[in-house]
Amino acid sequence: RSSAFWIPEDTDTKIDRFVKDPLWPEVLNLLDKHGFLRRKKLGAKGRTNQFVHIRQPERLLAKDPADEDVVRFYKAVADTDH
Repeated sequence: RSSAFWIPEDTDTKIDRFVKDPLWPEVLNLLDKHGFLRRKKLGAKGRTNQFVHIRQPERLLAKDPADEDVVRFYKAVADTDH
């Protein structure tokens, strides 16, 4: 896979606005719980960091009401306290 599809869990790049958001850990938890997240240690900038990859993003964004996994994921998001 291209490294462009992997998001560092701790970063100082353009992705900061997402990973530094207080809700980011909860989003990662929900994606992981529903099978839409993969974690992997990758080398970047001379060190090894933990990266995440959102699986099947097109499927998540389509929000198909017939896709039970996606429906469960969005229900879990809606049920959060935030």
